[in-house]
This record gives sequence, structure tokens and C-alpha cells, in this order.
Amino acid sequence: MARSSATLGVAVLLAALAPSISEAAQGVVHKVSSARESYAEIAQHYYGVRALGHHLRVVNRVPEPLTYGRTLVIPTCRSVALKKGQTLEAFAKANLGDPARAEYLEVLHFLKTKTPKAGKLLKIPTTLKHVVRPGETLASIGRLYYQDGGARRQQLLALYNKLPRASIAVGDTLRIPLDTDPFDHDAVVRRSKLPFDGAPPAEVAAADAPRPAKPRAAARPASEHGPIPLEEAQEQVEVVERLYGEGRYAQCLEYAKRVLERDDTRLPPGPKVELLRLAGSSLVAMDRIAEAETTFAQLARIDPDYELDLYRTSPKILDVFESAQP
Repeated sequence: MARSSATLGVAVLLAALAPSISEAAQGVVHKVSSARESYAEIAQHYYGVRALGHHLRVVNRVPEPLTYGRTLVIPTCRSVALKKGQTLEAFAKANLGDPARAEYLEVLHFLKTKTPKAGKLLKIPTTLKHVVRPGETLASIGRLYYQDGGARRQQLLALYNKLPRASIAVGDTLRIPLDTDPFDHDAVVRRSKLPFDGAPPAEVAAADAPRPAKPRAAARPASEHGPIPLEEAQEQVEVVERLYGEGRYAQCLEYAKRVLERDDTRLPPGPKVELLRLAGSSLVAMDRIAEAETTFAQLARIDPDYELDLYRTSPKILDVFESAQP
């Protein structure tokens, strides 16, 4: 019997998530049963963390609102036992696509020896693709995907991607390993067996209710009239990015506008463009197309060569962005 196009699409997407990774890292699937489901609610059900809806959006490349019957991939991270006589390099080659990622496993699992005992469980994470944007650092990327921009997380990202001197440049493609506890395969499978009604429990919804967003008060340069330091501006972008990733489009737009209106003349061009991108994308998500076109046109005036990431951007946003170009 021929497989349905939806099933084939999911199979292709599972294979494409991390081409060099074994099948052990593949996730589970979720079938949308209600038009009111959102990535945040699905992430809450499978991971217990609504903010990981951003990761589901990146993996599945399907814009909201989700349609009834749509099959989505829920990526997970499995643990596999080291075989007798198998070295870390051999394990990394077989399961992570490259023997050089043995050092990543050492740091991830706090291993004190390069020859752990047979039977030691090692993580095989599914990975996401991330294209480095202007102003991004390993720290900001860590905060975006893990809510952790610390030195250890930066080291793990550098080791997994085999980055020389842990440096990145605009346009670089990174793989983001989903190696944290919420992605544990067995835990996700257990959660998948619980009833899903397309909405978060009342206590979760109350705890996650939108809160007024206030720009973080940060130290200013010596001159109040000078440019804002890039790192400080990027922190503002990360807040807006997080709101957008959680599907809080109204708050994302409000925060972005507030920062732009307050500091427009002092923001570095890179963060300013990213704020406009997020504001415009939020407007599209709220079907405020004319305002979105105006916002994207403003972005184009600042950076005429700016292009949206085709991998991470919905076709609807891409169409509006294209129509706003001069």
C-alpha cells in the first residue's frame, strides 16, 4: 500500500533533521486534532515547557495557525549504551556523524576519562539548523535555544560544530543539539500517552499568562547620547525573539516598538534590523499586513541587502517581506 504524502513528508523531515545522526535520535510524531492547537501548547504537552514551541516551529517549518490533520515531528534525544571495546571516537562517528565530536560527549557527560566503561549511556541528540545573523554570539544563541548562554553551553556548541577558536561569523550554519532534559526520548514518549486536548492546563495557562514587558534597565555608556553597546542591544533583541518564539505576537510587537521608539537613533544597525524583522513578522501573524509591509520597508531602507532565512521563515511572511521591497 502506498504511503500518504503526509507520512512521506514526516519521514523525509525526520531524516533531514540531522543527516549524519543515527535513527536512534529520531523523535515521535503528533497529529493536530484541533485548529486551536499551537506550537506552545504542543511543546507544553510533550516537553513540559511552552517556550520550546519555538523549536517545534523551526523543526517542522509549518506556520501557525496549524491545520487539522497536520502531522508534526516532536524531536527527542535518546541515550545509547557504549558497546564493549567501543571508543568515544567510534561512538561519535557512528552516532554523531564525526569522531571529533567525542570531545563534545566528554564535556556533555562530565567524563573524566576518554575510555568510559561499556554500558555507559551517552546522549544522541537530534539537532536543529541555525544560520548566524548579524550581532549574534554563541552566548546569545545559547540563550535563544537553551535559555543558557553560559561558558559551558558555549563550549558545547563550539565542540559540536567543531568551531575553530569558538568563533562564528554571519551566515555560518550551526547545528543546535537538543541535549537537555526536556527532550529525553523516554520522557517524551511517556507524555505522548497522556490525553491531549489542544489547550494547556488551567494552572499552566495562568502561570504563563502574558505579562507587561518592560525593557531591561542596563548600564549606559558614559555618554547618554552615544550609541548603545552591541551586547546590550542584542539582549533586547533576545527578549523580543523569545516572545516571538512563544507565539506572544502582541507582546513581541509592543516590546520591539518600545525599544525602537526609545532608542532608535542609538541602536546599532544589526539589532535595529532584527527588531524590525520580529515586529513585521508579528504583524503578519496577527494579519496586520499593511503595517507589516511598512515595517519591512523600513527594514529595507536600513539594509537593502537583507534577506530572510528561508529555512526559519513561513511562506506568508516571506511573501509580505518580498512585496515590501522597493
